[in-house]
Amino acid sequence: MTYFSILSFIFFVVSSATKASFLSSLVFLLSHIRLLHFERELIYLCIASMFIYVRVITLFFKQYDPLMPFENLSSGLLFSSWIDIIVSILFY
Repeated sequence: MTYFSILSFIFFVVSSATKASFLSSLVFLLSHIRLLHFERELIYLCIASMFIYVRVITLFFKQYDPLMPFENLSSGLLFSSWIDIIVSILFY
C-alpha cells in the first residue's frame, strides 16, 4: 500500500529564468520608487548580463541553477533559525 507523502508532491517548480525575471523586476521596481540611485543604462546592462549569464550557465550545465547559492543563503538566514526553534519546541 502506498501512503501519501507531501514531499513527493511538487507543486511549484521555478526555473532559473523565472528567478532571474523576478529578481530583475524587483530591481526595476526599487529603481522606479527611487530606492536604488543608479543610472537606468547601468541597470539595463546589469540585468541583460545577468540573463545572458543564466542562459549560458544553464546551456553548459543542464541541471545547474546559478542562483541557487543565493537562494540557499537567503532561505537559511530567513527560515533556518525559526524552523529549528519550532521543531525543538514541538518535538523535544
